[in-house]
Amino acid sequence: MEQLLERRARHLLSDAEGMFPVGKLNPDEVEVLDTEMARHGALDWYRNPTGGRDSMSIAYRDSHGDWRTLRPDFLFFTDSDEGVRASIVDPHGHWLPDAAWKPHGMARFAEVYGDRFHRIEAISRIDGKLRVLDFKHADVRAKVLNESDARFAYDRAAVAY
Repeated sequence: MEQLLERRARHLLSDAEGMFPVGKLNPDEVEVLDTEMARHGALDWYRNPTGGRDSMSIAYRDSHGDWRTLRPDFLFFTDSDEGVRASIVDPHGHWLPDAAWKPHGMARFAEVYGDRFHRIEAISRIDGKLRVLDFKHADVRAKVLNESDARFAYDRAAVAY
């Protein structure tokens, strides 16, 4: 029997019916996708590939000081007072080995390019609830850059998503 993958509308690379499969997304990613697309002014979204030329990437340094590439999970496009703006939203588990250093890269990216984006955020499930680090705020960036443990960064700087 044929099993269809769950799908969502308004992806930049939708099929002929205007839908995109989300069967490979984890439950937190699906929740973030649905929350973002329900926001006022939400237009479209893009599931950022994990590699290749079509992937939006942010450089960061790992615990050894080596350069690595962060590919945020999603780009969302919003109709705002400033016109159409992109948001970078990356749901990523705070327990994963690279979780401490990826927020550092996002914080540094937001320091330089933050004014070009609607939002730049990292999200993780903490104690059963999604929490968000909003890198558009200088105090959040400072708190994140002072931590070498992602859980502590979320405890100090994140708010409810």
